Amino acid sequence: MTSLWRKVLDLTYAHSAMFTGAQLNKSLQDLFEDQEIENLWIPYFCISTDITTSELRVHRSGPLWAYCRASMSLAGYLPPMCDPQDGHLLLDGGYVNNLPADVMR
Repeated sequence: MTSLWRKVLDLTYAHSAMFTGAQLNKSLQDLFEDQEIENLWIPYFCISTDITTSELRVHRSGPLWAYCRASMSLAGYLPPMCDPQDGHLLLDGGYVNNLPADVMR
């Protein structure tokens, strides 16, 4: 029952997204703590769509939890994530590049 209650409490007004993302943010912060992308032992990147400038963003450094969360943000479901470096709004990178194989090169 408590998990259902948490989902209900995480609902927000439908003007921006269905959920606030607060529970997801907390879960990712607990999971990744203060881990930085550039300090991972396997090279890693994730992509997001910068809706402020309408372009693809490739994240190879910075807070892991924040950029993973940004790459999970779907319009209408979760609100955009604010980039901790420049304040731009980020959504899932699949809106601009659904298969980022070209970025892996």
